[in-house]
Amino acid sequence: MNWFSHRVATGRYTTCTTRAHEVSIMVLANCEVILEWSNRCAL
Repeated sequence: MNWFSHRVATGRYTTCTTRAHEVSIMVLANCEVILEWSNRCAL
């Protein structure tokens, strides 16, 4: 049970890390667009 829980936790961590990495690349690639969108949301 501990092994299974560890596998699930590791899988979730890996998924979150991968998504965060993809988002970081997207933000860097579309920095100007993201900033403009952020400014609109801030208003």
